[in-house]
Amino acid sequence: RKVFKCVAGVLNNAFGPEEASRCEAEVKLLLDAELEAGTSFASWTSVCHALAKAIDHGLVPEKGVETLKNLGPEKNALTSETSLVTSLGLGAMNVNVVNMAGESNTFKLQPQERILDLKLRLKVPFGARPRLTLGDQSLDDSRTLSAAG
Repeated sequence: RKVFKCVAGVLNNAFGPEEASRCEAEVKLLLDAELEAGTSFASWTSVCHALAKAIDHGLVPEKGVETLKNLGPEKNALTSETSLVTSLGLGAMNVNVVNMAGESNTFKLQPQERILDLKLRLKVPFGARPRLTLGDQSLDDSRTLSAAG
């Protein structure tokens, strides 16, 4: 909980990344000595990694995950390569598209891109109505990739 509050507070600009030093004991518990030699448990990077691990293990309720997503970590103190951005589902993803002929293409897309953006990259002719699905779910043009799952 303390690690969540630290990250949320930094992303919300309530305080700076130096707040990480107050969460050292909690980070040690979550990371269980996973850090590379010489990396501090009291660093901003370590706190973000610990929260990512907590999210990945289901220790952060969905409401908390949504709160972090809404704070826009990709626009704040995090880069798309950090484990927290990945755990929040905000990092770039590879989307494998298989057409009706069975041909496969992989596209690297950002979660905030709309399904329509994907169709444009696939060079779907304007006015055509291809059916894009994710499992059994039909994907509407206005939905984002992250909302689609």
